[in-house]
Amino acid sequence: MTRLILLACLTIIASGCATSQNPQDPWEGMNRKIYGFNRAVDDAYIRPIASGYRSILPSPVRTGVSNFFRNLGVIVTGFNNVLQLKFKDVPVDVIRFTSNVLYGLGGLIDVATYMRIPYNDEDFGQTLGYWGFESGPYLVLPFFGPSTVRDGIGLPVDIYVSPIYDTIGDEGIRWGLLALFIIDTRANLIDTETFLRQAALDEYSFVRDSYLQRREYLVNDGKVAEPAIDEQDDETKSLLELEAEEFGDEPPIDGPAPQSDPDSDRPKSLLELEQEEFGDEPIFEEYPPPQDAQPTDRPNPLLELEKEEFGDEPVLEENPPPQ
Repeated sequence: MTRLILLACLTIIASGCATSQNPQDPWEGMNRKIYGFNRAVDDAYIRPIASGYRSILPSPVRTGVSNFFRNLGVIVTGFNNVLQLKFKDVPVDVIRFTSNVLYGLGGLIDVATYMRIPYNDEDFGQTLGYWGFESGPYLVLPFFGPSTVRDGIGLPVDIYVSPIYDTIGDEGIRWGLLALFIIDTRANLIDTETFLRQAALDEYSFVRDSYLQRREYLVNDGKVAEPAIDEQDDETKSLLELEAEEFGDEPPIDGPAPQSDPDSDRPKSLLELEQEEFGDEPIFEEYPPPQDAQPTDRPNPLLELEKEEFGDEPVLEENPPPQ
């Protein structure tokens, strides 16, 4: 226990940390190195053991082991619910724990879930957040993984309250149960790790952001503060309002403001378009209208030839109109 507290304190006050653009992760340089160290230890030892554990034991057995440790965690939750003055949740935690112990073979079967008894998840880091302690910078702990300054301080308290540490006197059994808990937890994360390595462009950033968002959700019991919304944001702003926001009271272009023409929506005629384009001048020059042709005294030669040939008689006889 003393070593865990000393390790957490030394990690929290470590100096020589690299700066980061993320305000919640000012120690990113150091955190990435610890993250790489944890990844190397996991790849070399923990993950192979967890994969073998998953391959050897059938799914019902592994589910029973997970239910057993999950039920022991209810004691830690009940302790922190008392510290957070959530007295309505404390009886629920007691009923859930005792139901699984009495009717679920010591917690191997989660009968409380079938009885629709809610499961609460609280720890001392959430208790500190409940009483107003800020989370502090993001922190990666050796062997423990993602955390914050506040959660790192709360971790030794949760370990001390846990029944594995408090009630089991035999150190062999205690460390055996702790090792089984680590292996079982790691085996349950294999599928998530596969998705993480395939989908995340930056694994470290993805784990950090996911952890911080979930911790904020848990500390606030799912009540995340929403940003304030201006009442006028939902209204559609006119062009004049947008212009006033952009340029203030001064017009964007010097000169008098254009006056609106009441007939601006009426379609213009061809004559109005011609006047706008060419002014009052006509497009083509006007010519005087042609005058009637004047009679002439010059004889017509065709008429004279007709008179010489036929005289004054008509060329064709006129037929009477049909009866």
